[in-house]
Amino acid sequence: MRPGDVVVIASGLGQEVFLMGAVGEQRASAYKDGMTLVELISGSSESGGGYRASARLRSVLIVRGALDQPEAFTVNLARILKGRDPDVMLMPGDIVYVPEKPFAFTRELTRAVVLSFVRTFVAEAGATLVDETIFRPLVPTELKDE
Repeated sequence: MRPGDVVVIASGLGQEVFLMGAVGEQRASAYKDGMTLVELISGSSESGGGYRASARLRSVLIVRGALDQPEAFTVNLARILKGRDPDVMLMPGDIVYVPEKPFAFTRELTRAVVLSFVRTFVAEAGATLVDETIFRPLVPTELKDE
């Protein structure tokens, strides 16, 4: 085993489809005749199903066939959800991988830095405002009384 390896323990039936990547829940689901990509991704579960906001819906990868010689193709789930392209029929053993948007990590890091900056700036500005409007007027008055 190496970091990044994926271990799949399939049932004896071999009638599953697998959902991985930027989804609400990575899971193996029982295959049903006529099952589609949208049905798999939108499947309800305790974890909510669906896809994350960071999902790149234009490049969903479907891996089909034997793992030693798989056939792989990408579909545009965004177009399917808008009704512009037909839904994709799945087959038993299909692996569906929903990738992250490019630079999703950079976007999240930038958001965290900006939020941290704003919170710090607001706290400093608030402290300065309190010092200038509440505490500083008291100091000259106290000095005059002495």
